[in-house]
Amino acid sequence: MRELNIVNLMITSLYLKYRKKEEHLLSAFWAKLFLAFLATCFIFVPIRILIERAPLHWQCFFDDYLIVLVFLVWGAMVALLHLRTIKYSTLADIELRADEYSKGINIVIICSVTCIILTCTVMYVMGPTGAGC
Repeated sequence: MRELNIVNLMITSLYLKYRKKEEHLLSAFWAKLFLAFLATCFIFVPIRILIERAPLHWQCFFDDYLIVLVFLVWGAMVALLHLRTIKYSTLADIELRADEYSKGINIVIICSVTCIILTCTVMYVMGPTGAGC
């Protein structure tokens, strides 16, 4: 078996943790969907900071269409992860050693906690844009 990179290790660890034999594809999809959500949150933190410095019409646009932008970026991240990471058929056959599995799960937990803290801190400190649109 070849060495897995960090993203593939995270996907494989999540897949193995929540794998259901009868729903293999769904388990693999959820693992990639979760990592895409984390990546989307990491992308929107700097965007949120930059929007505060933007002209008023950009702040209004961001306030009005935030949910649309989040789902578009999330969908793009899912597609990117699907195309650039380990394939579903490979996930069905892969087995990790105990140390690889725990390393992957620990990385996922660290990334999740970091994402939650960073996103909540920025959203709390920045507050609403207050553009008054």
